Amino acid sequence: IKATVEVQEGDKENMYECQVEHSSLPEIVTVVYEEKSPGPRIEIIAGVILAVVLAVGLAAFGVWYAFFRNKRPVKGGYTKPREGV
Repeated sequence: IKATVEVQEGDKENMYECQVEHSSLPEIVTVVYEEKSPGPRIEIIAGVILAVVLAVGLAAFGVWYAFFRNKRPVKGGYTKPREGV
């Protein structure tokens, strides 16, 4: 036998449970309906991804700048690195 019940959205005052009794079961099985919590919102996920991409980009730029800041082109080629920097 199959039976269904439609629970209205926002119905938090009532508690629903299902009981199954069958000769093949050692005892009655009771399952309580629990409302599932919603997953993370897409706006939050997108914001986190954007923040990570910006942080990685900023870090990459910082590494690039630190590595190449002493290698500025001049007429005769590149300048020598400054000592102590």
